[in-house]
Amino acid sequence: MGNQTSLDPQVQEAIKAALEGNWVEALRLNQLLLEKYPNNVDTLNRLARSFGETDEIGQAKKIYHKVLELDPYNPIAEKNIKRLQSIKKGSLKATQKLSVVKGDIFLEEPGRTVTVVLEDTAMPSILAGLDMGDPVKLIPHHNQITVVTDNDNQQRIGSIDDVLARRMASDTRSGSKFEAFVKSMSFKTPDAKKDKAQVAIFIRETYRSPKIATTPFPSEASSFTPYVREEALNLLSNQAPLPTEADGAIEEVEVSDLPSVNRDESLEDLAEKEQSEAEEDLED
Repeated sequence: MGNQTSLDPQVQEAIKAALEGNWVEALRLNQLLLEKYPNNVDTLNRLARSFGETDEIGQAKKIYHKVLELDPYNPIAEKNIKRLQSIKKGSLKATQKLSVVKGDIFLEEPGRTVTVVLEDTAMPSILAGLDMGDPVKLIPHHNQITVVTDNDNQQRIGSIDDVLARRMASDTRSGSKFEAFVKSMSFKTPDAKKDKAQVAIFIRETYRSPKIATTPFPSEASSFTPYVREEALNLLSNQAPLPTEADGAIEEVEVSDLPSVNRDESLEDLAEKEQSEAEEDLED
């Protein structure tokens, strides 16, 4: 029955509607699916979530309890029942997420936090059970890091790109620690043939090993590099300090008396000229 359900095109439509946040359409589709598969746990969980997001809190609780009757240790139903305990009907706005996220959970700290779009993401049916702010686990293996759900099942969500994963895996082996949360999800269509869900997670370094001297994540830096011509540096190093008012009257100097630099002369020409002048001074 499970395989038959997952192959139903209407299931994919319901999952897509949920990932796009179209909860009214998700509710309609999942109600139709429930008529076909009355005891399917995934369908019931999606239906309960849709009721919760459309402010039908009582209906959502009722269906989640039915899920636990069929699957007593279902992590999605357990998680969402706990969230619904403190929510009353009418307390959700139309655009408000059901999940409750602490205000400082996504607080950015240069060099210690980073937002990453996961690669090789899991099937939409798994991602549909995630909420913004959900904690996820980072599982290092050699120079790779797999991201999984933070429950006993530890379902795979995706992976971190190789460059960042290599650095984080190395820091983890040295004793550093990280935490991560789901930051956003979207359902995009890169081409006409295949739909693909995109998941972004927020990672924070919670402890840095004394063995690590640098920050784990790159900080944005200015790309401007100051540049001064070498001729100007030579002139500045050879000239006398500028007089100040404390030194008395400043002597006026004609512009024609000031040393000039021929910009067409190369550094080699300037060096030969200085050497020639030095030899003439010795002969005198």
